[in-house]
Amino acid sequence: MSDIERAIQLLNDESVALCFNDDCVTMNEKGIKPLILLIESGRDFSEYSAADKIIGKAAAFLFVKLRVKAVYGRVMSRGAMEVFEKYAIPYSYSTFTETIINRKGSGVCPMGEAVSDAVDPNDAYKKVQKKLSELQIREERQ
Repeated sequence: MSDIERAIQLLNDESVALCFNDDCVTMNEKGIKPLILLIESGRDFSEYSAADKIIGKAAAFLFVKLRVKAVYGRVMSRGAMEVFEKYAIPYSYSTFTETIINRKGSGVCPMGEAVSDAVDPNDAYKKVQKKLSELQIREERQ
């Protein structure tokens, strides 16, 4: 079984899975948080293939920052595909969507909005961190 096939198989129980040979890393956090945690770990994922349940443009930029070899998304947006094509990362998906919708179903995902004008993965990472901080402050006030 290939690394990407193993990662896809693990996706049934997790929100994100990265595999390389016999080593698989899985996380079950919601949203973009698992990718932020993986980046912050400082670990080298350049040989890993990844699978995620939902991949929008923000997640795509973070996968590029992680330098993964290939990506599968159960749901993938056009913006994510454009990022993967720009950085020559092979990708596949089960369901295509124009944009990722927020959890309430009332509009565009805030992470996608945050990176709408991002120029590279580092810029996108900073914009995602800023948006996460803003959302956390808003939650704390409610």
